[in-house]
Amino acid sequence: ATDYIATESIIPSNEVTYQFMKWVDQKLVYERVIDCLANRGAIGIFPEGGSHDRTDLLPLKAGIAHIAYNALERHGLNVPIV
Repeated sequence: ATDYIATESIIPSNEVTYQFMKWVDQKLVYERVIDCLANRGAIGIFPEGGSHDRTDLLPLKAGIAHIAYNALERHGLNVPIV
């Protein structure tokens, strides 16, 4: 991650520093998750929710299906998604 200074701030004359992370390769994360499942482990994936005025859960993204499919393909695992 790289430190950046915001060029516009809601508080005039105060600099706000933040970190910006560019593209992240998730391949290693997926590999470790699938290895965990192959070793009879469990993982928890928490869906994103809305803010205070929208309290419903957002739909799951394709990543969870990708994990389950790869676990089945590589290790013959039937991964329940509950």
